[in-house]
Amino acid sequence: MSTKEKAALAKLAKKRSLEGPDDDGSLPLTPAVPPTQEQITLIGILYVAVGVLLFYLLFKAWPPDPWPTEKVADVSRNLTDVITFFARYPNLKFDVHTSLDERLIFLVIVAGAIGSYIHSATSFADYVGNRKFARSWIWWYALRPFVGVGLALILYFVVRAGLLTGGASDVSPYGVASMAALAGMFSKQATDKLEELFTTLFRPAPGKGDAKRGDKLTGPTISGLLPKEGSVAGGTVVTITGTGFVDKPAVKFGDQSGSVTFENATTIRVVTPPHEAGEVEVVITNPDGQEGSPKERFTYIETADDEEEPEEPEIDPATGESVETVDGCDVDIVDETPDTDLPRSQGGVA
Repeated sequence: MSTKEKAALAKLAKKRSLEGPDDDGSLPLTPAVPPTQEQITLIGILYVAVGVLLFYLLFKAWPPDPWPTEKVADVSRNLTDVITFFARYPNLKFDVHTSLDERLIFLVIVAGAIGSYIHSATSFADYVGNRKFARSWIWWYALRPFVGVGLALILYFVVRAGLLTGGASDVSPYGVASMAALAGMFSKQATDKLEELFTTLFRPAPGKGDAKRGDKLTGPTISGLLPKEGSVAGGTVVTITGTGFVDKPAVKFGDQSGSVTFENATTIRVVTPPHEAGEVEVVITNPDGQEGSPKERFTYIETADDEEEPEEPEIDPATGESVETVDGCDVDIVDETPDTDLPRSQGGVA
């Protein structure tokens, strides 16, 4: 990337950081703001404290072996067990009575939080160590354990409902804890697996569900963008191919709208609007609000024609009139002389 392109991108980022939301309601791109050293130190101390607390809760959540039971009419019944928290500190001490099922759920919550803690703490250490930590990500780190706990609980309920038979006493706490911790640590894979299970269990018959709807909403998908670069002055005709295009779509190059020609459901052509140099995202929006964007970005470049400035004509100092050069000869440009002022030529036509 040339120095001029970098300067243009920096100017665009500064301009957008001072503006409000775009016309479509999306927030403008703003430069990443690094946190202060005090904020980084505070977050680091909180991570250490949360880690100690989670491991303490894991120790308290682990079910005793054997679990207390009593026999009633030749049937074993699980009794409640008491968890005493902070027994050494009278002002903080409190007891919680739990059954075995409740203890397993408590174990899932703690193990899921530990998995998320490992994920977020590793990410925090990597970004701080590489000096790339941004203040806008603080809420991601704050909410990450709760996301992991929620996924661990859902996965535990699914497994208990469909894959495990018998009562709570037949469930291994080691299996429960490992499953919950992995769900919290690898939330993306856990979400994909839950989606797969839901799709398998509730897949509609062929021709039913969305396939039966004639007015189903399908967003545009983009597979091709040619050409992928053009002049900052605009005017480049870009052919976009894909699926799901409808008549009168809107196409934006960055924050500017292009002139669209709808060809068919798989092809549209757009004349690019003027834009500053640099890469921009291309977003197609159908009239129903469904959006699509290609993986590739469109690059605005400055060409020689864009940088060329029109030459100013030379001025004759004696007459004050413009002078142009044709094939190396100076040509005076004067106002048109009326025919009545033209001299008569000898032997010519008056």
